[in-house]
Amino acid sequence: GEEEAEDHGDAIAMAAGPRARGRASGELPSVLAMVQRMLDLVRDAQSHWRHFQQFFELLHELADLGPEEVQWMLNQHTIRLLVEFYTGDDSSAHAGEQQPRPKKTRMGDKFALPNLSPMVDLLSKLVRSGPPRQPTPEEPDGGWDAAVGSGHAHVFDSLEPLVIPAEDLEIAKSMALFARLVKDEVNAEALDGVVRYFCWMDLDWSEAAMNLACQGINAMEADSLKPYLDLLHLVLRVEDGMEDERVAWGMDRYMRVIAHNMRYRQATIMCFRHLALLITGLPIVRSWVVDHLNILLPEWLLNVSMEWVRQGGTHVALALLHPAMVHIKELQHQVAGAPAHNSRQLRSVADTDMVDTMSEVLVEMIPSVTRVVRDAHASTPRGSSRNSPLEDVAQPYTSMAGAFLMLLGTILTHWPQALLVHFNETFGDLWTLFEVVDVLRVELDDAKRELFKLWARAIHQLPEFADHFAAGSRFDRLLSTFVSLRPGQHYIDYHNAALPALYTVIHSVVTLHPSLLPVLAEHANFDFAIANLLVDSNGYAPTIHHHLLELCALCAAQYPAFRGHQIRRVLGNDRLVQDLEVSWTRLLKLLEMCASAPDDFLEVIKYNGLQQVTIVLRHAHVDFVQTEGASPGDVLRALRLVDQLCAHVYNMTTAGFSTPSWDIGIIPQVLFNLLSRSGQGASRDLIDLCFKIARTVALIDYDCGRRMVTALLQQHESGWLGSHFF
Repeated sequence: GEEEAEDHGDAIAMAAGPRARGRASGELPSVLAMVQRMLDLVRDAQSHWRHFQQFFELLHELADLGPEEVQWMLNQHTIRLLVEFYTGDDSSAHAGEQQPRPKKTRMGDKFALPNLSPMVDLLSKLVRSGPPRQPTPEEPDGGWDAAVGSGHAHVFDSLEPLVIPAEDLEIAKSMALFARLVKDEVNAEALDGVVRYFCWMDLDWSEAAMNLACQGINAMEADSLKPYLDLLHLVLRVEDGMEDERVAWGMDRYMRVIAHNMRYRQATIMCFRHLALLITGLPIVRSWVVDHLNILLPEWLLNVSMEWVRQGGTHVALALLHPAMVHIKELQHQVAGAPAHNSRQLRSVADTDMVDTMSEVLVEMIPSVTRVVRDAHASTPRGSSRNSPLEDVAQPYTSMAGAFLMLLGTILTHWPQALLVHFNETFGDLWTLFEVVDVLRVELDDAKRELFKLWARAIHQLPEFADHFAAGSRFDRLLSTFVSLRPGQHYIDYHNAALPALYTVIHSVVTLHPSLLPVLAEHANFDFAIANLLVDSNGYAPTIHHHLLELCALCAAQYPAFRGHQIRRVLGNDRLVQDLEVSWTRLLKLLEMCASAPDDFLEVIKYNGLQQVTIVLRHAHVDFVQTEGASPGDVLRALRLVDQLCAHVYNMTTAGFSTPSWDIGIIPQVLFNLLSRSGQGASRDLIDLCFKIARTVALIDYDCGRRMVTALLQQHESGWLGSHFF
């Protein structure tokens, strides 16, 4: 017995290193004795979970003394002891006992959790002090040299590995332990170090870790996904020469998990955002996704029932195009404070091969999008009501197509050359999609809005693209597209976004093909648009007014019937006339372009247009003087129109024709106000026009002329009107 005790003491002394040698056989050095006593207390530390932070911090500090202390801890199976303490599984400590084991103390309560970070720090240091794998003939050092080279090993001055008992290493690498650590989110920094250490040059363990991450993503609620997403990200970031195999295995599994859980909105959104983060941060993941775009994009973008999947797929596609695109589109959604990027900046750093690949995939998807939208016809019940467009059965289909077309439009905006090479050959597919979508008669149709924008951008880049719309009856079909003008701000916002692009396409077509102007001028939908968007504005954007006025100018220049019809419509619209304070600019522009021939002026006079134009002149001058809402040019344009109309009234009067009965005295009143407010700053053109109009009014109506002379004399005597005006 004494000999055995002596041998045991020598073994302890050898394990303890030189600091223990020279001591009595069987007697532990004081430091190791302290460590031994502390290790004996570990199993009871659970009962003191509120206060054991310093206990494990001290153990960690003792492990920093040197390799001898760490090796002694390893020999004492400290790794197994810490794992059993953490997981609550201490079966090895009670092996062979017949009595039941004591009940474990639950650590933590609803108010506080135990601070286990120092314990995980100690476990990480012990595990990374020896080889990450058991030695084999192919790898005699158990991967130690590679681990040291990676920078993840815990190395001492000698650079030699310490010896970890085989069963302890197996416990430390078990997925059960890591599942618990990841779920509890204990000391993520220390956990990262251990995961990188075991993943390095070890595909089997890497796959097990990624499988654990994917199992958690598959099983956990959205608010518990982050640690599993972080674990997957961590493993995919390992760069040891095996990243191709690691990424291929992990991304394939990850995509299957996402596909399996798409019905869960928040979880899917988190996964897509995480995928976008992987793409922007890891070029190898980006390459893998690009290689699988032909599979992934249809699965994401053609999903009709789950709009969050389409949004997530679009988010990932934008991240592929360029990280800045995520900020630009975030949340069509602008992110406050996001950096501004123009097309030139994006093109200068974009991966053109990737953009070309995505463009080809999207172009090939157009017929599939059309087929899916066509299914909406079968899904819409017969006799279904269109009175609730937001709840329309067909709307999810058009929303799906809209998201797809928005992505096409983004590429066309920033990387036009990638798509323009395909556009002429794919116009037929896009036109078929338009016809299929338009038949559904969805009032807030995302697909048509994005399609109009896409065509307008294509024509901007390639003007001859407009030729496609001139073939056959396409132009008439385009003009006949379903447009529903309901009251409500969301309807106005929709049309403010969609109609300018449509009118841009129409303007380009008739500019290149003037023979189509009669189709436009006589089309009921164009007439409807002028009546409801231009004459009776209802809050629509000035861009819509601008495009409609451009189209009206083209028609008015060629067709007298069109001019007469619009004059009667404008001057016969009580709401427009009564609301001249805000509508005078539209009325002035319409009358200017429509009153270009003697018959047109007669039509304006017949509908009391001279009085309305005079009121327009008054509002233009008031806006110019008070609010700067008008320019001197606006005032002069209104004056010239008044002058032309007065001249025609005079000609009619001298020829013996009757004119509408109205108070012509309103004209001198407006002229006096205009001259007096303009003062010395009035231009010569303005003064001359005012004098000319006043003289014509005096010729038309003797009494009015006499009143003007009397007023001028009174104003001159009071000094209110300057002598140069008098």
